[in-house]
Amino acid sequence: MDKEEQYLLFALSTPMEVLYIGNEPSHTSPAMYTGIPAV
Repeated sequence: MDKEEQYLLFALSTPMEVLYIGNEPSHTSPAMYTGIPAV
């Protein structure tokens, strides 16, 4: 697993990432979250 993938998985598992998705949609790429279920 690449560092980038590891970082993405870590970021996605944090509540802060959810806040970023909700508040800054322009800064997030939908493709990054494709296939990953949002809990």
